[in-house]
Amino acid sequence: LGGAILSVFPDMLAPQLVGRLLPEIGTNPNVKMLLNQCDKVGPDHCALLPFYHSLHTPGGPLKYSLEGHQFAVFDFCLTGDFRYIVSISNKFITWDLSTSDLTR
Repeated sequence: LGGAILSVFPDMLAPQLVGRLLPEIGTNPNVKMLLNQCDKVGPDHCALLPFYHSLHTPGGPLKYSLEGHQFAVFDFCLTGDFRYIVSISNKFITWDLSTSDLTR
């Protein structure tokens, strides 16, 4: 979910992890350790660390994100075989639904 942001801003790893995994801190000791490390080391790389759950948790409602357009997407369509989505703004971008990758 945070891959597009992290590919451009890798120092945002701690805020991405904290913002997404905070609801799991009480049920998973490994997540608790990871987020504690993010709290300690994260401010060295990024001053913005969330105090509350602020991003979609993995497995939540967000499945795909149409990243790559410079302008707002104003339409999209699904191909007849349900394998691709074509998003439309100032250009057409085709997305592979099985991998979530941009295909062209």
